[in-house]
Amino acid sequence: MKRLTNQETWHGRHTEQRISASRTNRIPWSIRQQHALLQRILPTGPDVKTLEVGCYPGGFLKYFHRTFGHTVTGLEYVLESCDRCKAMLEAQDVPATVIHGDLFKDKWNTDQSLWDVVFSAGLIEHFDDSSPAIEKHLQLVSPGGHCIITLPNHSGLNGRVMKSLDRPMWDLHNKMCAKAVQDAFERSPSADRFELLGCHYVEHFGLWNCGVYQWIGKPGKPGHFLGRGIGAVAEASLRWLPNTRLLSPNIIMIARAQQEA
Repeated sequence: MKRLTNQETWHGRHTEQRISASRTNRIPWSIRQQHALLQRILPTGPDVKTLEVGCYPGGFLKYFHRTFGHTVTGLEYVLESCDRCKAMLEAQDVPATVIHGDLFKDKWNTDQSLWDVVFSAGLIEHFDDSSPAIEKHLQLVSPGGHCIITLPNHSGLNGRVMKSLDRPMWDLHNKMCAKAVQDAFERSPSADRFELLGCHYVEHFGLWNCGVYQWIGKPGKPGHFLGRGIGAVAEASLRWLPNTRLLSPNIIMIARAQQEA
């Protein structure tokens, strides 16, 4: 397995990324299909322990805590990003533990904790073979718990757009389709103790995850607000489109661990 990114990659990207100061609990429409799926399967309450792998900037930790009442922990391997993530969560009054560590190094999890929910968004596609990364997620799930992995669908339209607008970022991705994600899960040694609840395309049409908004937001680009507006109108008006490999901007995989006998 080869990493397609490193700490320097993410330090630069995170430094450029704006952290939202919004205190609203409104579910972003860009994850509404994912949210509907999770509402049907996830338990609620503070006894449910959730770990997000690659947690910067903290929005999903806030989501799991505010929406489901979970006790949340984040793992982030860029030290400066840990500090910024902690500050954002504290400002949002979200009680969370943020750990500096590498998923592939055991020293961050010295007590060998297991979590009821292990989640990552946009992580496994940054390896040339995602199966070992999925395996690391599965190893951290408690009996009866859930592994939830989401990633951008760069095997379709969004990937083609990113290749044109942001080739350096496109090169850092394993352009996986849903079938490839499922195959990577099934090759993981721990897959036998899990039931795969689904691995499919979600959301309809969206211009996030493909570099469009970063491109129009660059200093000196004319029509920034016009471009944002046109994009928002296009996304809103095309929500009726089906979930397909070509059009959907995201993939979600959900697996549930078997209960101990």
